[in-house]
Amino acid sequence: MTEIERLVELCPCSVEFDSPDREPNGACYWDSVQYFWGTRGPLVEIGSSENEAETLYSLAHETGHALCDAKKCSCGMGSYNHSDRTMSEYHAMKFAAKWLFDHKCKGGLRVAIRSIERQAMFNTVFDSPRLSAHCKAARRLVKLKLWAKCVAYAKENQCQDTNS
Repeated sequence: MTEIERLVELCPCSVEFDSPDREPNGACYWDSVQYFWGTRGPLVEIGSSENEAETLYSLAHETGHALCDAKKCSCGMGSYNHSDRTMSEYHAMKFAAKWLFDHKCKGGLRVAIRSIERQAMFNTVFDSPRLSAHCKAARRLVKLKLWAKCVAYAKENQCQDTNS
């Protein structure tokens, strides 16, 4: 079983992989990834433009959102009207980093490190509350021992981007 198949099995809601000719439903995250409530209930949708490493990270992150929602976590993911989604993003980032580290997914972990480190460097004063929540969550995550383990593993296994 591939790591993508394991994440699909773990995810408590439907997961669909887009085809290039289909328009995504609803508001997208990262231009091609989303977790949202559709007419059939919650859904994770992964765009066709992502490579395998990006798909692993995106699917792990969105699965983190879906797991919070399924557990009725107090982070507020179930409500898109929630005023501050920082904890929701923090939980999703933390789940993704831990899952990718535990499963030694080098490519997915490389994408996670690049993505989260970039978000941690951004100024959190944005017009978009979603972007601000991502930045605050990333800043919190990079302070954890888990993050240090992820980065050390990536360096030891030469899976960190040379540009980061």
